[in-house]
Amino acid sequence: MNRQNITKTLNDFDCLLMPEHENALVGIVEYSEIGPTALYDINIIIKNLMSSGMSEEQAEEFYQINILDNNTVESIGRVLPVFCRVMVDNIQKSKIKSPNKDDEKVENYNRFGKILDE
Repeated sequence: MNRQNITKTLNDFDCLLMPEHENALVGIVEYSEIGPTALYDINIIIKNLMSSGMSEEQAEEFYQINILDNNTVESIGRVLPVFCRVMVDNIQKSKIKSPNKDDEKVENYNRFGKILDE
């Protein structure tokens, strides 16, 4: 399932999305009683906040107060997102063709498309 299909599915179920952190959307969590909801990677959200000039400590605090704690206040009646911290050590290497390279070239990429060191 690609990002466009994930976003469409989540919109169809009236899930609360965070367009400012679209790159942190890593998938869908399925609940048997309420259906799907968005799954966001906290590490990417923190990096997004840091890229706007915040320190890591400020970004963590902003996430806690303005995103996580505020998640229940603004979104009554909508399916709320879920947040996770992806353990980078657990992401398995896979061999895929680089979209920016010659078709013959194969490199190690993680599932987020970043080149891994050998």
